This record gives sequence, structure tokens and C-alpha cells, in this order.
Amino acid sequence: MVKTLAGPVVLLQHWAWSRLQTGRPCPYKGWAPDWGRPDSQSCPAFGAKWCGAIEYKQPHGKAGVKYFRNQLQDLREGNIDWEPYKQLWSRMPSRVHQDAEFFRARVPLVHFWIIEHHYLDRVMRQFGYRQAIPVLEPLPEDDVRKLHKYVHSSMCTTNWSVEHETYVTQSSDHSSNIVAPDEHFSCNQIESYQRWFHQNCMYNIFEVPQVLDGVMSMDLDENDNNEYGYIANGPRNTREAHAALELGKQLVHEHRVYLSTAVFDMCILLYYHLS
Repeated sequence: MVKTLAGPVVLLQHWAWSRLQTGRPCPYKGWAPDWGRPDSQSCPAFGAKWCGAIEYKQPHGKAGVKYFRNQLQDLREGNIDWEPYKQLWSRMPSRVHQDAEFFRARVPLVHFWIIEHHYLDRVMRQFGYRQAIPVLEPLPEDDVRKLHKYVHSSMCTTNWSVEHETYVTQSSDHSSNIVAPDEHFSCNQIESYQRWFHQNCMYNIFEVPQVLDGVMSMDLDENDNNEYGYIANGPRNTREAHAALELGKQLVHEHRVYLSTAVFDMCILLYYHLS
């Protein structure tokens, strides 16, 4: 369970409600804002959809964290609305259209001492375009950790525009960092990207002995300084298959144990068919 959560939580909640069915309420009796009215200057933005009375038709308060984790884990292609405001785009406020160029800029987002990077090239499908395998590397992990250590207090006298000059400059030059999409999304493009994603992203960290002894009985202590191994996130069968594949490679490369081609092929098949 998450014990501490900071940042624009309401924005995150609106993003999730707009795209995922899990935990999403319904506007009471089909209520909806008066989109596009009275004019383009003062008409409601998309977030107004969740500002009226709502009702929950799914289990909610008493369902527990485990229920929602399982629901999120079982999401499939047809369960996600990738472009929830596509049909309403023409009726969004004029300021949204004026700032549309910012949506496609790969730049840091700056708020005084807070710096977060906007990697648009990694979420192109949310804009209706093909999700290519990203070429540009993200900010190094050490730099991210350093940025997240900044804190602010009433006694702070730091000039953040000077402290974060590099990021402020990058953010101001958004027109030079526009991500140009190459083609619109098609379902035929999913497989190659998913294969890359599962090999390079979405990793959980577990202690090596736990990975080898049993992938479902893992209890990490955040203060534990032991060595860690990696196992792909996902349903149990995916994790078990990945553990089998990694164990096979470990036996071959680290312990110089001969593994028959048939056994190693079985590990690979398990991984790709169960992932």
C-alpha cells in the first residue's frame, strides 16, 4: 500500500478516471457539462466531466487494495480509452488549443524547485499516433534522484531560476523540442513495441534468493541493502516464466553449467507465451 503520495493527485485521478474502468465512477444520471458553451473563452475544460455528482457502480470503499490491484493487473487492450477527449476536442476552451504545441514538446516541466521531465515520445498513443521505440534516453537515474531530493520551506532563499537554470532554459525552448509523430496508430504496431517494453521497462526489484526460491513470497524491506535481481512485472505466470528464463541464463553464464538446447528453448517459450 502507498503510504505517502505527493504531487498533482487530482490531475492523476482525473487522468485515471478518464481512461481506465477500474475504480471509475459514473456521472450521476448521465450528467455532463455543457460543452462548448457559452463561448470558447469560458466554456468548461475536459476535467469538468468529474466535477458534478457521481455514483459508483463497481465495488468501491470496501473492495480493498488487493481488489483494485488485481483489476489493474488484468487490464486488456479493449479496457482502456486512449483518447477520451477526442470527440470533444473542437469544443474545448480556446486556451487549450493555443497551448497545444506544449503537449508535443519533450521538455522538463518546471515549478519553482520541482522538476519533472515530460517524455512525450513514450506516450504517443495517447495522442493517436504510433508508439515507436524511443530513441532518446531519459534523464539518468542519479540526476532524477538528485532532483527529487530538493525540498522547499518558508525559510528557503534559493533562487530556483538560477539553481535550475539548465532545466529552465530547456523548458523555455519548447519549440525546438517538438516530437514529430510519423504515423497514426494502428493495432498492427502493438506487438513489436510490447516486446521491447517487456524487455526494457516495468521492472520490480526483489532479493535474488527470493527470486530463485519462490516468486510469490516476496517481502522487501526498503532499508535492506542486499543485492537485488530483477524480475518482470505482471501476472504470476509471467513472473514465473521470466524467473525460469533468467535462472537458465544465470546457470549458463555465471556457473558454467551446461543446459541442453531443449531445456533452454523451453524457458524461452514459457516466457514469450505466458508474457
